[in-house]
Amino acid sequence: MVRRSGRASAASVNYAEPDLPIEAVVIEPPAPSLKRGRKSAKDEASSSSTKAISRKVADKIVKEAVSPPPTPPRSESSGLSSAEEEEKPAKKKRAKAPKKEKVETPTHFETRVNVHGEEYQIELDEEGDPVKRDKNGRRLPKRKKKEVVYEIPDVPQRDFRLEGPPEKRQERSNGFTGELGYACLNTVLRWQDPAVFSSRTARIKTMDEQGPEYIKELGRLNARDMIPMILWNEENGIKFMRLSSEVFPFASHEKYGYSLEYAEKELGAAGDLAKKLGHRLTMHPGQFTQLGSNRPEVIEASFRDLKSHCEMLDRMGLGKDSVMIIHGGGTFGDREATLDRIRENYKRLPQNVKDRLVLENDEMAYSTEELLPLCKELDIPLVFDFHHDLLRPSARPPSELLPEIQAIWHKKGIRPKYHLSEPRPGSTNLRERRAHSDRCGFLPPDLPADAHLMIEAKDKEQAVLELHRIYNLRPVKHESLRPPAKDIGVKTSGRKSKLGGERLPREPKKGKNKQDPDAEEEDAVPAPQANPKSLSKAERTIAKAKEVAKRLGRVYTGPGADIGEDEGIELAPPKFGEDGYVKTSEEVLRDMHMEAEWVRAELAAGRERRPFGTEPGAAADEDADDVDDVDEDGIAADEGDVKPKKSGKKAAAPKVAAAAPKLTAQQKKRAKAAMVDDGQEVVLGQGAPPQELIADHETIPVIAAPNKRRKKVDA
Repeated sequence: MVRRSGRASAASVNYAEPDLPIEAVVIEPPAPSLKRGRKSAKDEASSSSTKAISRKVADKIVKEAVSPPPTPPRSESSGLSSAEEEEKPAKKKRAKAPKKEKVETPTHFETRVNVHGEEYQIELDEEGDPVKRDKNGRRLPKRKKKEVVYEIPDVPQRDFRLEGPPEKRQERSNGFTGELGYACLNTVLRWQDPAVFSSRTARIKTMDEQGPEYIKELGRLNARDMIPMILWNEENGIKFMRLSSEVFPFASHEKYGYSLEYAEKELGAAGDLAKKLGHRLTMHPGQFTQLGSNRPEVIEASFRDLKSHCEMLDRMGLGKDSVMIIHGGGTFGDREATLDRIRENYKRLPQNVKDRLVLENDEMAYSTEELLPLCKELDIPLVFDFHHDLLRPSARPPSELLPEIQAIWHKKGIRPKYHLSEPRPGSTNLRERRAHSDRCGFLPPDLPADAHLMIEAKDKEQAVLELHRIYNLRPVKHESLRPPAKDIGVKTSGRKSKLGGERLPREPKKGKNKQDPDAEEEDAVPAPQANPKSLSKAERTIAKAKEVAKRLGRVYTGPGADIGEDEGIELAPPKFGEDGYVKTSEEVLRDMHMEAEWVRAELAAGRERRPFGTEPGAAADEDADDVDDVDEDGIAADEGDVKPKKSGKKAAAPKVAAAAPKLTAQQKKRAKAAMVDDGQEVVLGQGAPPQELIADHETIPVIAAPNKRRKKVDA
């Protein structure tokens, strides 16, 4: 290899002769330029510096020539090599080991029959577990099965034969011979893999994008999943269930509605299985199905919804016991006119719908006594809801009403049906007590021994199994049980997404909460902290208060301040009567019974219905339309129709005269109780206490309420 210099291009060094003498190195001076012009002072200075640099480069080249030449790197393009290198054998490169191909364990196929009677092929591994593959056929890694062991607490033991009034003892001598059922969803099957449930649905936007066949296929899957739900009920001693109203999404829609003929095979199979096993299946259309509405479009939509539900039950081949339950709805300002509309619209229904339609007393607008005359007139069976009767009692107790209700059922040849639910712990007002508890702990004292009782609870089939254990009604499989929630309060949303005990804290994401590499091993282990999602409501509040105080740089001095963050929070629960005490469902139920007896006594005395403890004149009937209409789970009915606006700007509120402040429903009750006519808006707007409302209102000065916003006065 030859090294050349840009400064002395004539000088050359041959690395092929290592013993080259110094005299052999000849450095020729640079050739003079042909033309020599006049030079300025600057040119002379630059040329002198260039000569100095050239001499340095030349001396450096001579020194490099005297020293032994470096060994040039081997390359395929160069043929020069030293003799020593030729003697040494070239190092062989280590061959890379071939990649080991993943060898799949052998699998085999088996032919099985599903719950629908259809044969199918399934791929199994050596252990007999199903093999899963992705869309490209690659085998997915096998998930490790986690054995979950549930801690099921004991339940109190009760005897149905010894409960109830003395006149019921003879009827209850053989114990409870009826059936307990649950509504719509099986939590055990819903959270298994793959999930089994009958309420798959979609939005109208999805239907527009995917087409009607997509929605119909969802309905077909919902209908197929009714069979494993029925089989699970049979294995666990449950023969009574309410089917979901969302089995066929948008089937009764004005624009997107469709017939259920395409799913006749799936519906027929589910119906045949239910009849073979002796199961009773019912339905409950939603709160929007109202025959007494004053809007024609609502009446037409209710007709379509009832016909669609009836078509589903007819195609399943179910008998008269498979009824459809609806509520009376609102009063719309005139109860008698609303009842007349229900009467006229019922007569317009097809006969097959009339044969299945039944009414139910509700907790807001129609008590049992207010619906019973209409039911007797039209031979419409009435489902008696024990929970609703406590919230809106009749003048007569259930023991006097139930014989008349049962007579209508027997007249139509249908087995009577009842509903049961309990209030949530800690509920104090009507809105809170309307929400259903997770489970029920008692059977009503006036319940007939052969009743079909629908348990309306959040834990669905677990509530039924718990009553089976409490009253020793049926044998219960331990593997079908799930523990109840530890923290049960008034609120139902945000508590849990599924059953199965408390949830564990999530692991930190990668890249976060990294440990210091120089830290000691003791510091590498994070300090144990209390899981906020497994604490009670009071404990979570204290933990949040500590966190806020720490973030603001303050010292927390409230309850639990002496307990470290790593020790968790353990507070003694407050006793009955102390601040913070939360009443149990049993205690709330006892209060509801006491208040219901008070209302019954007032109604029996000929007084108007009014809330418990209020003065005469505080009628509650006119407030039925003022309270937001919500369904049985406490969800507002308007939330399903109102679409939230995307813009974050708030709509400008219309200007209202300051002289007439808007009254709330509670203020209206207080005003009616005091029989205020003139100046009631001003008095209530001033925030008058109750004792002033009871007093003579002519002596109360009427002063207009001052405006909150005042203009700044210039000094």
